[in-house]
Order: sequence, then structure tokens, then C-alpha cells
Amino acid sequence: MEAERVRWVANRGVNEEELLKGLPEDIEKEVRRNLCLNLIMEVPLFTFMEPQVLDAICERLRQSLYIRNSIILEKNHCIEKMHFFVKGDVEIEENGVFKPLRSRFCGEELLIWCLQKESQQSGIYSRFTHAKSSYVCIHESENFVFRRG
Repeated sequence: MEAERVRWVANRGVNEEELLKGLPEDIEKEVRRNLCLNLIMEVPLFTFMEPQVLDAICERLRQSLYIRNSIILEKNHCIEKMHFFVKGDVEIEENGVFKPLRSRFCGEELLIWCLQKESQQSGIYSRFTHAKSSYVCIHESENFVFRRG
């Protein structure tokens, strides 16, 4: 109930994903690009990617909301999403101590895993990658989520 209340307040009752889906495809792509490109360009690995790849990433990002004390990523658990934070405060656990997250993203291990998987045509690689740290939402957090697969 708390999550729905926060979502309602944050979006003022408007389902932004449904609004975007109702637009013509080219306009939807342009809106997503304008909303997300600056966020994803903060990830060093993305600065070397072709514009078409960046556009594809922007198209796959979906808006998400976390309420206070939500665990965004848990240490040693499988990473299935990369998060790009728009608003809110997130802390990262380092050596048992929680500190404010300095970047506006987390879950970049997923990118490295995907690249390693693609570069290994044969051979053994980990089926999934795991978070090296825990990330916890301190206050409500609005973000965009990129899911693998």
C-alpha cells in the first residue's frame, strides 16, 4: 500500500508508461531518449557505444519506484537489473558500513557479465552475475530500470 501511495503521489495519478505507449513509435523513442540518455551516459562503458546501441538501451528502460528501506540490490544475489536513479537517496554497503551512493546508477556488473558472455564463444562462464554490494533506498527513489534478457 505504501508503494502505491508513493507511486500515486510521484506520478500524480498518471501512468507515464501507458502515455508513452500511446504515442507514435518515433515520438516514443525520442521521448525515451530525451529522458534517459544523460543518465546512461554517466556509465563509463556506455560512452564508447554507438548511438544505435544507446537508443536501444533507452527503449528498454522502464520507470520504477522504490519506497524507503527497500533493498534495490542485495550483496551476493543475482543481478537482473541495472538501475539509473532520477530522484531519491540510496546507500551502498562497503565492508559492512553503509555510505551514500555517489553515482546515479548501480548494477553495472550486469554489463560486464553480458560483455564477457558475448566474448566467450565456447568455454565456461558464470550463468549469472552477483552483486558485490548491497544497495538500500533511504528515501523514496524514482529510477529507470534496465532488465537483462
